[in-house]
Amino acid sequence: MIIQKILPVAVIFLCLNIIQKTVSQFICTSGDIFRDEVATCTCRDFTTGGSCTNRCPVGPTNCAAALSGIFLADCMSDCTSVQNKDCDACGIWLHSLCVCQQNASFCAWENSQGESWVKLAGQNLATTNEPIHNILALQTHPSLAITGWDFGQQISDPSSQGLAINPVRTVTQDQIHMHICSINPAMRTFLTSKSTSALSTYSTLQPIQLTPQFKQPRGSDTMWCLASQTKNSPISGNAIYGAINSVLQMHGICNYYVGAAVVRDGNGYTWGCVTADSGDAEHRFLLNC
Repeated sequence: MIIQKILPVAVIFLCLNIIQKTVSQFICTSGDIFRDEVATCTCRDFTTGGSCTNRCPVGPTNCAAALSGIFLADCMSDCTSVQNKDCDACGIWLHSLCVCQQNASFCAWENSQGESWVKLAGQNLATTNEPIHNILALQTHPSLAITGWDFGQQISDPSSQGLAINPVRTVTQDQIHMHICSINPAMRTFLTSKSTSALSTYSTLQPIQLTPQFKQPRGSDTMWCLASQTKNSPISGNAIYGAINSVLQMHGICNYYVGAAVVRDGNGYTWGCVTADSGDAEHRFLLNC
């Protein structure tokens, strides 16, 4: 009699265990990630080998020749689209962010609830838990844009590390991401010379002519920068956000070329710079990203 009672219970327990294991093998969807409901699913691999071959525009542009580097299955949508779930361009959203949601202590979060930036586990990158394409889309979310630059300076070592967000033309991930890497010593030296000779000039956004080592074949040969006026202090995210907007509104600027960076020079002054050419911000301002 006891055995007869135990057997049904054991069978039920076994079935529940099998169901739980089966559920845990489901791949987390974009909706799961957006709602932060990823406890019982498996995060997708960063790359899938997905054959997403449509080279996509990622918003209005005033220079159609500057194509983006994003390849998706459905160009009309972003990484929240089911059709784009296997696209390699969605690795940050469908893998890296998902991993941080499942293992919050592995990552550095700006906020524990609501919209937030997060430093990704094992990567020199930070992103948001909101589906935002790129730097142009980020500028339409002022709160996240401003806090992103502030957050990046808080979680990095400004004495040796800088921040960069690449222009639309050069990104390959369809999710906003900030690079956090070692400062390019050539750029540090270049900006140090500017703060040594005329620091107060850069209390507001000013043009700086790029030297040959930093010039690119297309776009502007000028970058626009402003600098903190106190040593070893951050530059406000609001100032960087405003600088990007100012450059985007300049005549003749291709919006797909606009990128930005924050670095500290050899004199201890923090610079926020905006570029507008065919190169990326990551390799111009940083190293080993």
